[in-house]
Amino acid sequence: MENVNLLKPSINLARFQTYFYKVSRTAFTDPADNVLKIGLNHTNQDIEPFTQDSTWDDKKIFKVWRADLYYECFRLGKWLQGYKLEQRHYDALIDLLTDDVFKLADFRPHSLIELIKYGSFDAAADQFLRWVVDLEGQVSMKHIKRAFARRAYFKGEDYLPFTFAKVSPLNIETLNDAIEREGYCAIENENTGLQLVRLA
Repeated sequence: MENVNLLKPSINLARFQTYFYKVSRTAFTDPADNVLKIGLNHTNQDIEPFTQDSTWDDKKIFKVWRADLYYECFRLGKWLQGYKLEQRHYDALIDLLTDDVFKLADFRPHSLIELIKYGSFDAAADQFLRWVVDLEGQVSMKHIKRAFARRAYFKGEDYLPFTFAKVSPLNIETLNDAIEREGYCAIENENTGLQLVRLA
């Protein structure tokens, strides 16, 4: 473990995020939100500007990606100042804070942070499964998959079974095949789209 203020997002976190974001050396318009992006989910709202004709190499993509995470790293260092974390714990927390589905820019996940302060890392890992409902109150397969993948990353376990590479984005059965091993299943809900249920 290392002091949280000495940690930085690792290349392993960058690899993790490539399963959920398109990585591109050239600028493209993301069909999910109609925003011009380049690299690893970098937009012109961030510090490093670019144009439709920009081309970046892998070194610049990684450098800019780290710079984009500065605010989240600052906040996490402030909340957990003096506490020690494993790199995987730090990375998973940064991934949660940068997930724009939940708009956590001005929000602190209190329960998660407090459990980490108490050293209750197993209970803290389960907190990641709370983050499956978007701002419109909807739960999608994408949200559930990323929550389970993030939890596995935090615990130091294999997260690949929960990625798009293993779980069809259109087939709830493949999702349930993955999460039932963890004691959960996803069921359809007319109000929220899906609902995450803990198995007895």
